Amino acid sequence: MKTKLSPYTIASNCTDLTDIRDGINEIQDEMKRLVSEGKNVPSFFYVSIRRNAPFTL
Repeated sequence: MKTKLSPYTIASNCTDLTDIRDGINEIQDEMKRLVSEGKNVPSFFYVSIRRNAPFTL
């Protein structure tokens, strides 16, 4: 089952740290789901996390 990700998975759509953290958590949850189903994780998930992560430090 394919999950539609929210706009908060894109850093430019986030207005505060809570949005950024929610977006990162959403991407990580989707990555876990794909791995548990034996599917490859798209590279853009890793790119999105790297783009969002510096703001959460």
